[in-house]
Amino acid sequence: MHSKLPNGVPGLVEAAEKTVVKFGIWIEPEMVNPKSELFERHPEWAITLPNCEPYYYRNQLILDLSNPTVQEYAFGVVDKLMTENPGIAYFKWDCNSPITNIYSPYLKNRQNQLYIDYVRGVYNVFRKVNEKYPHVPMMLCSGGGARCDYEALKYFTEFWCSDNTDPIDRLYIQWGFSQFFPIKLMGAHVTSWNKDTSIKFRVDVAMMCKFGFDISIREMDKDEQTFCKSAVANYHRLKKNNPGRRLLPPGISLWFQPYCCYACRERER
Repeated sequence: MHSKLPNGVPGLVEAAEKTVVKFGIWIEPEMVNPKSELFERHPEWAITLPNCEPYYYRNQLILDLSNPTVQEYAFGVVDKLMTENPGIAYFKWDCNSPITNIYSPYLKNRQNQLYIDYVRGVYNVFRKVNEKYPHVPMMLCSGGGARCDYEALKYFTEFWCSDNTDPIDRLYIQWGFSQFFPIKLMGAHVTSWNKDTSIKFRVDVAMMCKFGFDISIREMDKDEQTFCKSAVANYHRLKKNNPGRRLLPPGISLWFQPYCCYACRERER
């Protein structure tokens, strides 16, 4: 870790601030690497079947968040980052593994409670982070949209509803998602997926929701960069108090083209 980041996270935050960019960080506090110091010190903190060869999904194990001590550790990961780096302006909380090796050393003879107590433990960590850092925007992701639910909505400012960022597919994803959650909760980013579509089309699709970019500026020419700057300005102008109104679902047209229509409540917007 030191060889990769000799100045640690503080060095990254400082470098971002020098370029007048707010620093965000992508974290996965529920996971543990079997070759890590944490696992060496606390193998009992991981969900693992006794007397069995463990199965590593993505070279990871799941920390046992049914255990209150492990909950405190997970909260401490976030708290330490924020305490040491108050310049952090954004979190993306990810969880990319299902629960494998299903056995909790903490629960012992109450294994039927594992899924219930794990989820309650995760929510408890979410709550503590939100209470201490209520003004830090946080996205919840889990292999895409596997954790979009109303309880988690209390603690996060947005959901990542799918890892599929193809703008054509996103029309359908975002339309369906909007049946259950407000569009302002859907993280939607302009990416390099489907370069057969124009930057304008990708921007238009992403601007329907919580607008962002996951694309290298070097991939865009000067005209596209200028357009994206104006799009960001327009988004900030339009986003306030805009719940959106669905007009036509994707694909309902004379030409069977994939498109979608939303409208703002305020006519002047």
